Amino acid sequence: MQSNLLEQEVDLREYVLILWRRKWLVTGIFLAAVILSAAISTLLPPVYEVSATLALGTYDHPVYTQPTSVKEILTSDDTLRTVIERLWLDVPAEAFPAFKKKISVKEIKDTSFLRIKVLYEDRETAKAIIQEMVNVLREKSSHIYEAQRRLVEEHLKRLEQKLGETEEEVDLLASYRNVQKELLDLQDAQLVEQPITPIYPVRPRKLLNVTVAGILGLTLGIFMACLLDYFKNSPETGEQS
Repeated sequence: MQSNLLEQEVDLREYVLILWRRKWLVTGIFLAAVILSAAISTLLPPVYEVSATLALGTYDHPVYTQPTSVKEILTSDDTLRTVIERLWLDVPAEAFPAFKKKISVKEIKDTSFLRIKVLYEDRETAKAIIQEMVNVLREKSSHIYEAQRRLVEEHLKRLEQKLGETEEEVDLLASYRNVQKELLDLQDAQLVEQPITPIYPVRPRKLLNVTVAGILGLTLGIFMACLLDYFKNSPETGEQS
């Protein structure tokens, strides 16, 4: 056992000596990786993340109040092309798929809410994209919402006319209050959490990039030092030291 421990100690000492002899190589590769990563991270344009929460309409409709359907409408090519046109964004046809990938809409489980998220180089533009997406949705659903609202309002007016004209005034008053509450609760899709201008970008992650590059550079430097030492002392080269 002592012999094995001694061999391990000798091997460890040899590796330390190799790294010491090749310290400039290891240090050079490490610094090169860190500097290159920092430079690339600095040159890359910052990307900001803006998000908002959308509450769906409270009226009954098979499309405009269903999370899955509204999600498809918000991310449809028609909606996004309308947003691009209204905001005067410079998005050529070949760049449209990349633009679309910057936008995500997810359902919030067991709710009638959707989470809209936009990743964009300009933070104010990201906010405007979300707001315009919601505007387009509301424009498409407005005629349905208004029709539903008119029906409830007409029902309420009929109940108002009947109040006092019948002996069942108590029952009518209860119905009137229920319809009145229904009218007050009737809402079209709207943002319940407004998009906020972010202060810091989410990409590039400079510290993470530099850290990973440093670890990889250090690993590569150690590997190169051991490899060079192996070839230098290999019997096949005839240059044993």
